[in-house]
Amino acid sequence: MERHLSPRLKGPTPVRVEVKVKSITIASEVETILIGGVHAMTADVTFIDPRTKAVLFASNSFSNQVGGGGGVGGLVIDRAVLSAPIDRIADGYAFQYAELLRPSEPRS
Repeated sequence: MERHLSPRLKGPTPVRVEVKVKSITIASEVETILIGGVHAMTADVTFIDPRTKAVLFASNSFSNQVGGGGGVGGLVIDRAVLSAPIDRIADGYAFQYAELLRPSEPRS
């Protein structure tokens, strides 16, 4: 989370980011072979002012999914070639959340 959020949180006020994981789903081998499983994570994210302890922003039940492959070949790639499913879920979650914090370009 820190790797993805640090470049976006470069302001005069420091913040503490708390992430409370509510659920994690890792697709089983059987599910991956039969229906092409999905790995998923849902968490609450809160930005807190470390000095005053005030909540600056809270996002409840933010979710992310990463594919778990499909069929026997997908399972082999998912388990042997790619990083561990939990690492991909956490990285994908942090990247997606950081993208939400990206300032949007002004409309012309």
